[in-house]
Amino acid sequence: MAPTFLFVSVLSTFLAGAAPQDAQARATSAGYQELRGFATVLVTHVNRVMGTEHLPPFVGLPVPPGVIVTADRSKVQLFDRFSIPLSNGVPDQTPAPACRSVCPKVLFDTFLRWWFEMGIESRAHAVQIPTTVLVAAHKDLPVTTLVEIAYAAAETRPVQPPNFVLLTHGGPAGVRGIPFYLVRPGGLTLPPGSGVLGLTVTVHADRFVITAASPRFGRTLTARSVQELVAMLRDIHRHHPNKQALVYRFAPEVTVGNFVETYGAVRDEFPVVVFGDDEPVQAP
Repeated sequence: MAPTFLFVSVLSTFLAGAAPQDAQARATSAGYQELRGFATVLVTHVNRVMGTEHLPPFVGLPVPPGVIVTADRSKVQLFDRFSIPLSNGVPDQTPAPACRSVCPKVLFDTFLRWWFEMGIESRAHAVQIPTTVLVAAHKDLPVTTLVEIAYAAAETRPVQPPNFVLLTHGGPAGVRGIPFYLVRPGGLTLPPGSGVLGLTVTVHADRFVITAASPRFGRTLTARSVQELVAMLRDIHRHHPNKQALVYRFAPEVTVGNFVETYGAVRDEFPVVVFGDDEPVQAP
C-alpha cells in the first residue's frame, strides 16, 4: 500500500499569533516550565503508570516527542488528565455516532475533550498542538483496544489526524517505538491502475490469514506458525519487491505482545505497519 493511501500522515501544526519572545514570557508568567530531555519525562511517566518492563519487548526506532497515552488491562490514561476504565482490557463498546470507524463512545468523547483543551492551551500560551501520539500499551492488552484508541485519537484531533508510535521495551536501548498508520475510516477503494497490492494479514491466536485487495493476488493463504508466515511473506515480497506496507487485522484474543512478535519476524520484508480494524481495503 502506497503511503499516499494511508489515513495518518505527517501533519502541519499551528502557533497562536504571538512573537516568540512574547510566547516565552506568557508561558513563564503562567507558571509553565520548559522540560528538557523528553525521554526522561516519558520513561518516568510510563514507569509510574505501568512499568516499562510491561511494554512489548522489541528494539524499535528512537521515540520522537509527543503526547503520551498509556493503556493496561484496567484503564486508558491520557497522560495525567483523563482516565478511561477498561474491563479486561476492553472499553465499553457503545459506539460513538460521530466516529466513522465506529470507535467506542467513551474513547471518542474523552479524546475529543483532550484535543479541545490542548487547542485552548495552544492559543492561550502560543505552544504547538502535538502532532504525535505515543501509545504505551501493556503487552497483554488486546490489540483491538490499541486500534480503537488510535482511531478515536485520529478522528478527534482538529485539522488533521496525528502520527502514531507504539512504544516498546528495547532492553539496554531503553524505550523505543514502532510507527504505525491507519486505514482511512470507512475503508479505502484503490484507484484503477494504481498498482497497489493492499496486502493484509489477519492475526488469530492459532493462524495467520493472508489476503490482498489487488485482483492480481487472487488467493487466500493460511499460515499455522510465525515461521510459516515469514516464508509466505518472503515469497510474496520476491514477486512484489517494491511493496513495503502490510495491513494488520486482529482477532479479539490477540494481544499487543502477539502483534509485536509477529511484526518483528516480518519487518524485513514489510516494515510499514497499517492497522485496519474492520475498515475494508478494496480494488475495483
